[in-house]
Amino acid sequence: MKGKLVLLLVCFMAINSINAQYVGDVITADPTKRISKSMDKPMLKFSDEVKLDELKTHLYKIASAEMGGREPGSEGMNKAETYITDLLKKHKVSFAPGLNSYYQPVEFTFSSWEDPKITAGDKEFKHLWDFASFPNKTNEVLGANINKVHLLGYGIEHKSISNYPKKTADLKGSTAIVLHGEPKDSDGNSMVDKSVSESDWTTNIDLKIGVAKKYGIQNLLVVIGDVRDFVAKNRGGLLRPSSEMKNTIGKKFDTPNVIYISKAMAAAILGQTEEEVSNFIEKGTSSETNFVLNLKKKQYLIKGNNIAAYFKGSKKADEVVVLSAHHDHVGQKGEEIFYGADDNGTGTVALMEIAESLALAEKAGKMPERSILVLWVTAEEKGLLGSKYYVENPILPIEKTVADINIDMIGRNDKKYTEAGNTNYVYVIGADRISKELHEVNVQLNDQYSDLTLDYTYNSDSDPNRFYFRADHYSFASKGIPAVFFFTGVHDDYHKTTDTPDKIDFTKYTKITQHIFNVAWEIADRKERLKITEQVK
Repeated sequence: MKGKLVLLLVCFMAINSINAQYVGDVITADPTKRISKSMDKPMLKFSDEVKLDELKTHLYKIASAEMGGREPGSEGMNKAETYITDLLKKHKVSFAPGLNSYYQPVEFTFSSWEDPKITAGDKEFKHLWDFASFPNKTNEVLGANINKVHLLGYGIEHKSISNYPKKTADLKGSTAIVLHGEPKDSDGNSMVDKSVSESDWTTNIDLKIGVAKKYGIQNLLVVIGDVRDFVAKNRGGLLRPSSEMKNTIGKKFDTPNVIYISKAMAAAILGQTEEEVSNFIEKGTSSETNFVLNLKKKQYLIKGNNIAAYFKGSKKADEVVVLSAHHDHVGQKGEEIFYGADDNGTGTVALMEIAESLALAEKAGKMPERSILVLWVTAEEKGLLGSKYYVENPILPIEKTVADINIDMIGRNDKKYTEAGNTNYVYVIGADRISKELHEVNVQLNDQYSDLTLDYTYNSDSDPNRFYFRADHYSFASKGIPAVFFFTGVHDDYHKTTDTPDKIDFTKYTKITQHIFNVAWEIADRKERLKITEQVK
């Protein structure tokens, strides 16, 4: 039995090592590599300008009641942005190239349905239970009485099979019903492409939508197996207001209004049983019906700003290292203010101190070789929107962006480390995923100067929290830019009104901020830019 247990353990470790493709270890500083801090070295001289008392003063202001929780578009957010830019003005920090202020304006349109209904006879169908539709891809349909539907089988038009009639003039402006998927032969292979079990006509709904658009179909009802499973898989676009990074209020789509419906709903609309409705649709004809579409849309526009502070490199100014943190939080509900001291007041203020230190270096003529862009991004809490906007509309060319170093929640101690009696730690996420050299720089500087416990647990490919995909660094990583996210973990006050400045561990917060300054400086001052060692996953 003992031998079998050993064998099982070895197998488990081997499988786990395959799953944990990226570094997932806890790395303590190597004391044999420690170097005494020489203030003659510019990196150390100016990282030492990151001061605990200044971090504290700024954080108590950024996370005060006056800032009202810093929701994008709010008066409190405007005050917070003014507070940040006043610091930049004080130190005469340059605007980023192409901007005439510290602001990169962004607009976000949020769309949702307002009491959407479909009724057939005396039966009312419920959105997210019987049907689902994406409000950012579908037009309003107010009280449309549908008396006839075209049954188009699987909605396929292909050289090997077509569900469309030869005469298509009647389809313009009509409502059609199609089945999700495609017909299969007796062996379970696609009848469109007999070499595979599923062709693109199953996996890419846009093919069916494209054909329907070509023939001018106005409403396309797609019969799917399980609406609630569909909603669960598409919760981002269905369960909360969907967002677009521009003003699209009132925009009219030239594609069909696509509504995903259950088989039971299709049966009720067509007067069939659930058992027979698929065969009825597959026959491909038209059918009299009587149902009403009522999809009323609710939209609102939020205007916000990314804030950019630019520090020109001494030799390779066209290449840039980005330091990012989101400066928004979730605002307030009634009189309750969500102060967001740790989330992400700590990242916001860390960037303020880093920007001030870089301004001192610039004034002294001691800048690293590459430029550094300090970037406060907005609307992270609404879906990483500010960072997504930046990488789609970069101030400095993406191909010249060497790395992104992101800071989000670096001021508290989580349960794991509090119970262990060790608060000298920081979680590191993403450092080795695109460039192993970024990971190596981080570890090297920690060994030499910072003496932190670097915890890569959340970096593991098998970590269920998937934090790698949930912070602003990922917007940069998705473009192939080496990116790292510094974080001290979730705590009991996360997204609560009790996330206040008095709970911040300022000693550790200062140490981590200085370490991040060193990492940014080192990357900006290396002879060669970071090598890409892995493709984007």
